[in-house]
Amino acid sequence: ITSKLGPQRRRMQAAAAAGGRRGGSSWVGAAAEDLDVSEAELRGVPVLWVQLDHGMEWLAAVRLRQPAHWWALQLEHSKDVVAQAQAVSGLAGQIGGANSNPLNDKYIISVLGAVMRNTGVFCRVRLDAAMALGAAAGKHQNNNAAVELYNFVRERLYDPYTGLMQPNDFTDRGEALINHGLPAALAQITALGGYTPEGILAQLLELLSCSDNSSNPVDDGHWLAALVAALGQLRLSNAADLAKVRGGVMVWRGGRSRVL
Repeated sequence: ITSKLGPQRRRMQAAAAAGGRRGGSSWVGAAAEDLDVSEAELRGVPVLWVQLDHGMEWLAAVRLRQPAHWWALQLEHSKDVVAQAQAVSGLAGQIGGANSNPLNDKYIISVLGAVMRNTGVFCRVRLDAAMALGAAAGKHQNNNAAVELYNFVRERLYDPYTGLMQPNDFTDRGEALINHGLPAALAQITALGGYTPEGILAQLLELLSCSDNSSNPVDDGHWLAALVAALGQLRLSNAADLAKVRGGVMVWRGGRSRVL
């Protein structure tokens, strides 16, 4: 079991035992520099977060419960990708839970949204955050999570001035991985009754029909496969929506065959 700041606190105690009054100050300064936070945030805080089985050596499933702000601090300041992924999972598990409340859910959604947009975070952790928002919007019909994810898709794939879908660009493999996972995240969103909202169906069909790979040096096979798979995961409420999916896929196939 490890808790962040443990080693620094031991150094502080050792310095204090040696009679140096600068031990506390040096510990806070070193910890603040290590975590990229201000010294004021650390003063009087004994533990920022707790992580179990840091080396992943236990032959057992490990579940850790800690407050949402602890998970958020771990996600924001830990430089360990595994710890970041665990923090995303921990935050996602608290949305819509038995002890959750709207304010806590809104805070978690904002944290996941910030990580999802942070280009300095590992791409798979960002994708995990997107999938967590989709799951929250599906399992618990959380409208804030659905809006956060939908807005992120529009920001990434559409021109902010014209509102039209931008041509594909998969030259950055990390960013392409996130794009390829977004259709599956959207497909998780459901409304009351457990069915896919009309807006999500329309969005996925538009992504398929307007996909332009003419100027992209990278093949778009994975992207198109992700879109078709996402359409197959939708929970459609009536035959008319099913006809829209079938029609959209057939039109896309016809256009592709003419291009080929």
